[in-house]
Amino acid sequence: MSDLPSRASPPEVVERKRLRAIARPFAKDIMKWQAKLAVCRQGRDASKATVEDAVVFGSGLGDLLAEVQEAQARFRQATAGEPMAGALDDVSRALERLIEQISAELR
Repeated sequence: MSDLPSRASPPEVVERKRLRAIARPFAKDIMKWQAKLAVCRQGRDASKATVEDAVVFGSGLGDLLAEVQEAQARFRQATAGEPMAGALDDVSRALERLIEQISAELR
């Protein structure tokens, strides 16, 4: 037998990769939604924005909130029974923060 390390990944590394693979699509969507939120904020805060513009951007924020809440429900389904650590915990917290930010903009 050789004293060289085994080529197999340790179980904790395999588990981290598996959890990251679950989180990855949601993390990508979070970045997209954050950009949409920024666009809505810019449009609303523009110096030439009219009342009608504000209504349109408010409607866009409502749609964005619904989309993020739906994704959060899908995320919870996908992670049911999984340990909320690492990448999964990061995505869970990011979804919560994004929902809070969008809700605050709608007030």
